[in-house]
Amino acid sequence: MISPLHAEWYKLWRRGMVLGVVGTIVGISSLLTVVIFARASSAAPGANAGQLLSGLSPSLATLSTSVGLVQGLLTADNFIGLISLVFFAQVLGSEYREGTLKVLLSREPRRLRLLAGTFLALAAFVAVAVLVSVAFEVAAAVVLASARGASTSAWWTSDALQNATGLVARTVAAVIVRGLMGGFLAILFRAAVPAIGVGLGYTFVADALIVAAWPDGRKWLPHEALVAFAKGGTADLAAGQAGLLIAAYAIVFVVVASALFRSRDVTT
Repeated sequence: MISPLHAEWYKLWRRGMVLGVVGTIVGISSLLTVVIFARASSAAPGANAGQLLSGLSPSLATLSTSVGLVQGLLTADNFIGLISLVFFAQVLGSEYREGTLKVLLSREPRRLRLLAGTFLALAAFVAVAVLVSVAFEVAAAVVLASARGASTSAWWTSDALQNATGLVARTVAAVIVRGLMGGFLAILFRAAVPAIGVGLGYTFVADALIVAAWPDGRKWLPHEALVAFAKGGTADLAAGQAGLLIAAYAIVFVVVASALFRSRDVTT
């Protein structure tokens, strides 16, 4: 597994890949942080001021609580997850499209080791991208808070830092699971384009339609579970339940993808 992991890791750190994936994730989280602080009003905080919010227009008083430090990341988590889905699907789908999978299998005929190394490298790459984006988002939040006159003293308490660390960890986990969904779809279709189309179509269209027809779907569907987990729980799904659910989905994605990758012939 180490050799495939090292080979894939080396490929991922090309300039175009770093700018395309890491740069996009950093750009989105930083841009949303700018928008949040620019749109923040001077109104008094509401009853949920001390909680993590997901809106783009909190008050400056709310941003002065522990929420302000990670508000950009909290708002950007779904976007980052979709980038991860596209990234996994593109990388794995391109191996089929460009015919390089045969070359890889000739050097590492143990297919499951090759797939495991690839998944681990992709997961580590997006985890690094999220951590880099957090560093930029926090730096931007500090600068913008000073510019808008928002106090940051509550950001550096032990509870605030613990909540921020928990959010980062949950975001990394949710982003990786979305990526595994994209990788599974790429292996299922043996192409990136249909995998990306199905993944985005489910997220933006199918999930909402299913929930409209089946309200209890908020407690079971993968997108709903990922959203609930990343945000630390929702009214419909607690964080712990969401965590168990996305872990189950991750296992299903990996097991089914492994079975398909191992059993099907490589024809291109």
